[in-house]
Order: sequence, then C-alpha cells, then structure tokens
Amino acid sequence: MQNEHKTTEIHNLRYEILKKIIEEIHRTSEISRMLELTLTNAMSLMNAERGCIMSIKGDVIKDEVCINMDRSEDETRDIAISKSIVKKVFTSGEPLLTHNAMLDQRFTNISSIIKNGVRSVIAVPIKASGETTGVIYIDNRLQNGVFCEEDLQFMALYAMEISRVIEKTKIEQEKNYIHKILMETVSSEVAEQILKNGLKIDCNGERKEAAVIFADIREFTALSESMNPHDLMAILNAFFEKMTDIVMKSRGCLLKFLGDGFMASFGAPVSSKFASEHAVMAGINMVASLSELNEDIKAKYGITIKMGIGIHFGTVTAGVIGGSKRKEYTLIGDVPNTASRLEALTKNHDAQLIVSEAVLRGTNFESVFREIGKVSIRGKKEKMKIYKLAIKNM
Repeated sequence: MQNEHKTTEIHNLRYEILKKIIEEIHRTSEISRMLELTLTNAMSLMNAERGCIMSIKGDVIKDEVCINMDRSEDETRDIAISKSIVKKVFTSGEPLLTHNAMLDQRFTNISSIIKNGVRSVIAVPIKASGETTGVIYIDNRLQNGVFCEEDLQFMALYAMEISRVIEKTKIEQEKNYIHKILMETVSSEVAEQILKNGLKIDCNGERKEAAVIFADIREFTALSESMNPHDLMAILNAFFEKMTDIVMKSRGCLLKFLGDGFMASFGAPVSSKFASEHAVMAGINMVASLSELNEDIKAKYGITIKMGIGIHFGTVTAGVIGGSKRKEYTLIGDVPNTASRLEALTKNHDAQLIVSEAVLRGTNFESVFREIGKVSIRGKKEKMKIYKLAIKNM
C-alpha cells in the first residue's frame, strides 16, 4: 500500500512538473531552445544517463540536440546510439521501450546496439499534423530495466504535448513572417485583403496566373563609376521610392530589388482578373513619373537617368524560398525570365516600356502601344510578338 501511495505521488508530481515545463516552453520563441528544454527536462524526470532529439530527412537521421552523448575526437562521426531504434520509431510512429536492448529479440541482430552497449531505452515520436517529424531518445547503458511502462506512457504524453507547442509556434512564426513580408512588399489594400480573407500563401509553391514587371536603370554601371557613392545611393533610393510606390498603389507586389532594378508581380499572391491591366497601368505611370523624378535629380546632381521596363503575363510558380535565416516570396518560371528579357530589349528598340502580346490582349491599352513585331527571345523556340509604349517622356 505504501509503495502504491508513493507511486501515485510520483505520478502526480510528474504531471505537475509537466504543466510547468509546457508553460516554460510556451514562453520560448526559438525552436532550438524548445528542443533543448524538452530534452533537459525529460532526462531529469526519467533519471536518464543520456538523451537526444533526432530529426530525419529521407534516410538521413540528424541529431538536433544531445546531452551526455559520447563522441570521438572526430566531431563529424555519429553519436553512439543505435539509429535502428530511432528509425523504428520514425517508421512506426509508436513509442518504444526496451529494458535491455542487447537481449531484446527485436534488436538481437543489430551490431550497433552491442557495440554501443545500449541497455535501457525509451524512444517516443514527436509529431506534426499526424506525421512523425522527430524522436526523443533517452537511455541508460549502465543498468537494465531503468524505465518502466508508466515511464513510457508519460514520455509519450510528454512528446505529444511538446509536439503541439512546437507546431503551434511554427504556425505562429509562419503567420508573423507572412505578415511582415506583406507589410514590406504589397500595398496596404492588398495586405488587408489577404489578412481579412485568410488567404494562405503556400510556402511550398503553387501555380498562379500573374503579370511580372522587370524595371531597370539604364547604363547604371557607367554611372556608378563616375559618381561618389553617397550621391549614387541617394539617386537609387529616390528611384526605388518613386517606382515601388507606383507598383503598390497599382495593387502590385514588390518581389525583390536587383541592384539597380526590381521585380514586381500582379496576380500573385492575390489572384486578379485584372493582373495585366494593373501591371500595364503601373508601367505607364512609372514612365510618366520618370520625367518628374529626373527634374529633381538634375537639380541636385546634374544628371538624368533612363529606365527600361518589361512586362509579361502567364502561369508562374509562386512560393517562399530561402534558408532558416532569411526567406522571400518570389515567382519562378518562364514569365519572370521573359519579363527580364523584354526589359533588356528596350535598349535595342528605343523603348522605355515593352510588353508581350499576352499582356496587351488582357488590357484596354492597345491604342498607346505600337507593335514592334515578332522577335527572338533567348530561351524560346518560337519568336514572340512584342509591343512598345508609343508615348515617350510623358
């Protein structure tokens, strides 16, 4: 009776501690710190000798955080645990307990268990949206039967609670990231539409019908060699301020700066039946505003700048690319590539703005464009019909 009472006390204490651990982890915003706290507390509660949290990509198992895991002097070598046990949990998605792995019939043919002296082990899955994304592994190489079935049940619950916290944190981080990107790259009207309607940007990529603008300052390299850096940056920032403001007011999305130019989209991330119309209107307004901008630049720096703009429309792949430190929403495929090449053609055809036939047929601006004809575009087998803005220096 006394043993049962003691067991109940330990049980209740563990679950009280679990609540406090979850609260502490909730207050942490970094996933790596969450995993560190998760493992530290798990080992303390279970009196484990060693511990590790693993993730897997394909067939490659990676240790995210480890405590008291022996490594050789060669730091590139794997930690001394049986990856077979970890893989079994990844594959099955079920918690695993063994009192002596070296004698366990499930693992008797696995040499790494004998080599590493693995005895008492608990390994439980960390899941996200029903899929196993990680494994919490704790062991003791010195004693058999250190962990019991109740320990396994507790660790399974612990991992489940941790999974919820981590998944919630990742969702919040993604929302915050998307909100930050929206505030920096699209007009407030478009941002509000996205947030109000709960539009989800598919970070893994999606197909969109979009118009893409490439805009570039002409002969900027030569200009940069003849001007002092402060004046050069002031001119560049004035250009970007004016032109990107036009893009955003035209319901466009600023995708990226490209040295002395930039790329913008219409129809992504927010789908629009008028993507081409808005893109062409933005392009025309950019050409018109260049004269006004040049008046200020000439008055301050004694020079004027020229600009080329290319616009193309079609199906793009839209999504978020980058690493863990920095990401950006972007479009890839033929459309942005062709828009860039149309911008380059403005130099050869005495044009400030060139659009493709695919763009122009989706607008009511035919009267202000003049057909150049069919031209060869690098990367395309067939020639493309293109048009240039017939009005210059408005």
